[in-house]
Amino acid sequence: MTTCLPRWSYFRHNTMAIGMLLGGAGCIGCGIIPGSIGKQVLAAVGKFGISGSFAVAGIYTSELFPTLIRSAVLGVENQAARVGGIVAPFIVMAGAASGNGSLVPFLTFGVAAVLAGLLIFTLPETLGVPLPDTLQVSNVWAHPSA
Repeated sequence: MTTCLPRWSYFRHNTMAIGMLLGGAGCIGCGIIPGSIGKQVLAAVGKFGISGSFAVAGIYTSELFPTLIRSAVLGVENQAARVGGIVAPFIVMAGAASGNGSLVPFLTFGVAAVLAGLLIFTLPETLGVPLPDTLQVSNVWAHPSA
């Protein structure tokens, strides 16, 4: 069964980036497209993409950073996710206060997800690469031409 899938689908950063782009497109579509059925479908697609990306984020982040700072970076990643959960209701309230209803929150979350998805493509792939143990190894691995 694995031979039916393209090889790039196994890459962690591609999986995470495509999930973020899918989630962002779903959010932007929910803000623009009228009608309840269309919004429900796009919301489901967006939720699927963001959830998949979030599931890969912990694995990819732990492979990206050296052993000495890995646990601290995972703690910062977890804290950033929690801060996002705290800020999200205020973005929804800003949309309600602006009179645009769901347009402001969907566009805010969608643009942020699309931007994050595009920026993920600038990160190195970690598949098949030994985990870095020190910051020096990590810098050489992340910037091979430097």
